Amino acid sequence: MDAEIRPEWIVATLRAQGVATDLAHAQTHAALLASILNGASPAYARLAFEEEPAGYTAELRRNAP
Repeated sequence: MDAEIRPEWIVATLRAQGVATDLAHAQTHAALLASILNGASPAYARLAFEEEPAGYTAELRRNAP
């Protein structure tokens, strides 16, 4: 997955929450969010859809101290 988050989406989302921002700040937020999602996506891609959240619980039990 290569997340592309558009600054315009950030501006619209913040505006819907009653927060005003300019496009320059939105570009920074968009880059950060894309970086986070791109970093997490390989691990999530390995999870089978039907395993989550059951797989998470099983993994917790398997690795419990």
